[in-house]
Amino acid sequence: MNHLAVIENLSVSFDGRTVLEPLSGALPAEGLTAIIGRSGSGKTTLLRAFNRLNEEFPGCETRGQIRLYLDDAAPLPVYPRAGESAAPPIAALRQRVGMVFQSPNVFPCSILENLLLPLRALGICPAPQAEERARQALRDVGLWEEVRRRLREPATALSGGQQQRLCLARALVLDPALLLLDEPTASLDLRSAGHIETLIQSLATTRRLLLVSHNLPQALRLASHLWLFAHGKLTHVFSRPFPPEEEIAALL
Repeated sequence: MNHLAVIENLSVSFDGRTVLEPLSGALPAEGLTAIIGRSGSGKTTLLRAFNRLNEEFPGCETRGQIRLYLDDAAPLPVYPRAGESAAPPIAALRQRVGMVFQSPNVFPCSILENLLLPLRALGICPAPQAEERARQALRDVGLWEEVRRRLREPATALSGGQQQRLCLARALVLDPALLLLDEPTASLDLRSAGHIETLIQSLATTRRLLLVSHNLPQALRLASHLWLFAHGKLTHVFSRPFPPEEEIAALL
């Protein structure tokens, strides 16, 4: 099956208020899919459903199922359901399905520790190997030459664009099978945003990525597939070649 994920009647509500209307569909395995829509349209709620992050908010109720096709093994159910294959524990799921948020959220410690902490917490590899993985993650996001002599300095001393690349490296150091990107350039200046876009284009050639954006021109530049959301509903699906930008904008 040539899918990244199959969504079956998925809905999300908070304190009884439906934020994501029942949704069914399949995300293609090839190319980057961008979920776009106005603020409050449900796109970030859908993204957070892939690693059960919505459950960290009080009053959340999720119904339906997402099945991930991350390798050649059986599909991975995200949510536990009676009579189905067991869903992974949340910590194991989030190791395989990483996430980068809209605003940089570096830890209040050194640049290097930002990368070593998740490896140490999960007991993934011994210290020498962990440091090499950290260095490689910094290379992967184009940050190594900028920070190689500053690894012991506070991560908060980095610029906003550098902090966001560090957050991206922190997600990549765990080698996730799927990386969720929640408007990763929204809080950055144009130069830093362009750098992150270039990184996303490069990563998309070797990794499975799912992007949320309210920036239609950005989505058109980066994505192979578009899912349009409005008022908690999936309204339109497009694949390249896309209709003209103004036609898509009129649907949002």
